[in-house]
Amino acid sequence: MIICIEYFYPEPSTFTSTIIGQLPDLYHSVAIVYSPFVQMPKGWVEQEQVRQGREEPFIDNKDILHYGKLVTWVEVKEQTGLTMDEQVSVALRTFYGALRTSSERQDLLATVQHSLEEDIIFPYEDSFPILFLPAFFSMLKEVGCSKAYYSQLNVKKGAIDLDDYSDEELISLCEQPTTLIGDNEEFGLTCHFDCPFSLLFSTHASLDKWINPTSLEGFQCDETTKLGWDLEAL
Repeated sequence: MIICIEYFYPEPSTFTSTIIGQLPDLYHSVAIVYSPFVQMPKGWVEQEQVRQGREEPFIDNKDILHYGKLVTWVEVKEQTGLTMDEQVSVALRTFYGALRTSSERQDLLATVQHSLEEDIIFPYEDSFPILFLPAFFSMLKEVGCSKAYYSQLNVKKGAIDLDDYSDEELISLCEQPTTLIGDNEEFGLTCHFDCPFSLLFSTHASLDKWINPTSLEGFQCDETTKLGWDLEAL
């Protein structure tokens, strides 16, 4: 089966509308999926700082895929002393420069930056985190999918064979905002600019089986959850 999909994301210009109320007609549930931090090998970040001449060096997705280790928000909270996922999310939004000055939390950002172990890098905005895509693909295979179809913001479209994809294909899915949908259309995943999380949407009523810290970390949205869920809590 070949399906035609378009890039989708709830209206990002306002945080006042509920997420679930903006889903495509086929889908009835949605979850916030956190973008994980990344642990690189010892000394990697310092080496790149010297090589690139930058305090915040860019680590490319190929190196992250081959050498990085996923770091959950649970682990980040343990290292930083933060107690709420919302604090981690707003710290990241502040780092991305995605908030109005009045909403920024430089104190939370400083706590994260100064408390994390060496060689842990922040998740990148504007795209899927490459380290959680294999978990999403495994989930699609579990519900009977053999392919995932994608549509990117620049109108590029295509399909990924879940049993035979290359590193280059995986990296290409993490270059810009993208929507991915399994070929049986039970699950989709999408992301947008300046955001520390992606959205997992589904025809299943409950997503508890798939949302957990060992695979896709986050929480299922209820009827009231908005894109500004993190800001509302602080």
